[in-house]
Amino acid sequence: NRSVGQCVSDHVGGYANGSYRMAEFAYFFSYKAETWARMIANPSDRTPAVRSTVEDAGGELKALYYTMGELGGLAIIDAPDSDTAAAIGLVITGSGAFDKLTIQQLITAADFVSVLSSAQGTAPGYRHPGS
Repeated sequence: NRSVGQCVSDHVGGYANGSYRMAEFAYFFSYKAETWARMIANPSDRTPAVRSTVEDAGGELKALYYTMGELGGLAIIDAPDSDTAAAIGLVITGSGAFDKLTIQQLITAADFVSVLSSAQGTAPGYRHPGS
């Protein structure tokens, strides 16, 4: 019986059905006001710059979206492992252009069944804090 941690790690890049499969991550971000001002003054598509940074780290940019409101945008990135995903996040944060960055690993609904199965096997041993 595998632990939830082992199961989730199966979905952080690895071999599946004889081929390597990268893990997928969502990067939710918001820019600082001065970054928006620079982008308004010099409109351009940021996709090539983002793609280059991600590829330099060994990942693949799947999509880049901007949103209206509190959240500035969302990038979907495939990365070979969580270290690579974190390194991309550090480069983004280190640029100083962003107000906030949140990274979440994405797991497909089909793959999540094995996570739920592992949780099911682990749940009987769980003890509530203070119990």
